[in-house]
Amino acid sequence: MNRKILLRRLKEAITSTSLPELPQWTLPLTVLPPGVTPGLMDICRVIKTRGKRVVITTITTPTFADIAEGEVPPDATQEIRNIVIEPKEYGTKQFVSEQVVEDWGEQQLKDIEKSLRRGGLRKIDEVIITALASDENITVIYAGGKSAEADLTSEDKFTWEFLIELRMLMGARGYDLSSGEWVLLMNPKQQADLLKSIDKGFVRLAADGIGKIDDNWIEFPKLFRIRLISADVPTGSTSSGLTTYHAFLLKSVYSIALAIARDLRIQVERDIQRRGLYLVASTRVGAAVIDPNSVLRIVTT
Repeated sequence: MNRKILLRRLKEAITSTSLPELPQWTLPLTVLPPGVTPGLMDICRVIKTRGKRVVITTITTPTFADIAEGEVPPDATQEIRNIVIEPKEYGTKQFVSEQVVEDWGEQQLKDIEKSLRRGGLRKIDEVIITALASDENITVIYAGGKSAEADLTSEDKFTWEFLIELRMLMGARGYDLSSGEWVLLMNPKQQADLLKSIDKGFVRLAADGIGKIDDNWIEFPKLFRIRLISADVPTGSTSSGLTTYHAFLLKSVYSIALAIARDLRIQVERDIQRRGLYLVASTRVGAAVIDPNSVLRIVTT
């Protein structure tokens, strides 16, 4: 449906027991954020599909052995895995009355549409993070060299020294972290601890020359060529009741796939008796980790 036609037909009903009289002229609605919504679709390998499922097949790299002249080479040992993604449907609806449109005008309808789209993006982010959190093949690393989440203390925070250790671990697995394609999904508290651990004299090197330095604040999108992204990552607790945060280090557009059977869309259905329309927002998506070895789950306080 044409966007102009859609906006002209939308009618919004906002339920309230103490709604004041609506003015003839109103300011645009302020769309409140539902939480941390970074938009993680761009870090995934996006696959558009029309089927009920997507199957991704992976194969490990074989090892070459020493062989003598005339000797038959040994059989290669390789693991072949099929990763199955089954997109699920997600959505919500909002009723829009003709009276509210007459009172509020078209600008508010645009803002309502914006809020629905933001809610859809947040759900897609949730699907992606859930796929990471539910994969049992991902290695879990605890801060401070601890062996369990329950043993963490208030001193086991995210620091730049800890991040270097994680880079070294991924490098030992054969991954190149100099390409700038790596991302670190982390709770805002973890990111704040990480930035606090860096003094200003070290920032120019740590930020790869991308960051901004000022007397009052420091801001940069990458640290050691790793993109920092604040996200609603899972949380837990220690044996003493401290909150723990689960970050994820992964390679962008490689480690995880997002299958989209239906792009985020908004459809309109008229209800003549109620004198308005239903605004229905929906999408069908699914996600799965492609290479668990390229992902680390990092738990800190």
